[in-house]
Amino acid sequence: DVMTERSIHIRNYRRHSPAASLADISVDLVFENGEQKAYSYEGADGFRYKYEYYENGNEKYYSYAWPDGSKEEFEYSENGKPKHSVYYNSDGSRNEVEYDENGNILKQEFYDENGELTGSETYSYEYYEDGTIKKQTQIDVDGRRYEREY
Repeated sequence: DVMTERSIHIRNYRRHSPAASLADISVDLVFENGEQKAYSYEGADGFRYKYEYYENGNEKYYSYAWPDGSKEEFEYSENGKPKHSVYYNSDGSRNEVEYDENGNILKQEFYDENGELTGSETYSYEYYEDGTIKKQTQIDVDGRRYEREY
């Protein structure tokens, strides 16, 4: 049976948890045209994660959230390389990362709990003909320049 344009949701699935004797969890599976498009999980302990997928099966997005309020999110290109990520700390501060088409870090920005930019780092790359990194240049939050040759 091929599923078309509908969702399947599995809720209140019980499983054995190493952290507790039995924990209630909620699992959502979303299908379109017979293909899994998303998956999410939430445990009674407050831990949550979510995945979304492209048509080709590669991850499009994922997030993890911990009970203390910290969280990380990743967005991917259709070819499976990271595009953007954010790390949220429990105090409200965050670190945002932008990537190039090869999945290498281009920029990191650091924000305090009020959303104010407190610093940034930039990266640039030189490549060999085969596409591997030849040289990485980093400018850190204090303006220091670092060069790494591979």
